[in-house]
Amino acid sequence: MKIQGVFVVAMILAATSGCVTTKEWSATGGSRADGVVRLSYEVGAMEQAQLSESQAIAMATRRCATWGYTGAEAFGGTTRQCNQPGGFGGCATWVVTKEFQCTGTGAPQAAGGNTVIVSPVVTASAGPSAAPAQPAASEPGYEAALRHAAARGCSAAGISHVSGNVFRANCPATGRSLILQCQGATCKEVD
Repeated sequence: MKIQGVFVVAMILAATSGCVTTKEWSATGGSRADGVVRLSYEVGAMEQAQLSESQAIAMATRRCATWGYTGAEAFGGTTRQCNQPGGFGGCATWVVTKEFQCTGTGAPQAAGGNTVIVSPVVTASAGPSAAPAQPAASEPGYEAALRHAAARGCSAAGISHVSGNVFRANCPATGRSLILQCQGATCKEVD
């Protein structure tokens, strides 16, 4: 009987623990005027992400330096957003985002308001030399993302494919960046 109990506990632990996976941060947004850089990574529901905080600080500092700041500091915690719904109402893939505040003196703001940097999330499996994912007309949901973004004043050139059915729309006219989750011919904005 004791062996069966130990076996059951071992099976429960094996089923609930995930694989440890090394992930790298990727710049996914920010605001020059506010001196804020957003870094993100994707993680599967059964993965435990292993991250380098020094890599995140170095990347945020480089982004801030392009705006004339001298450094960057993490502030707040991370936010987690479902990127790909899973079965039984769960989530198969999450996008985890962390914000960094630029420090030091920033360069004067150019005319036209906020400058937003946008690039798609690149997973660790893509490797550091992989080019950013560019959407193709054949990508499921791409046409719907174009229509949804155009209705909100965003240009087709500002659409990038994040992963699965998720797209990012850069809207220079409004200074916003939209995250769109598309199913068939419809899209919804997600935070």
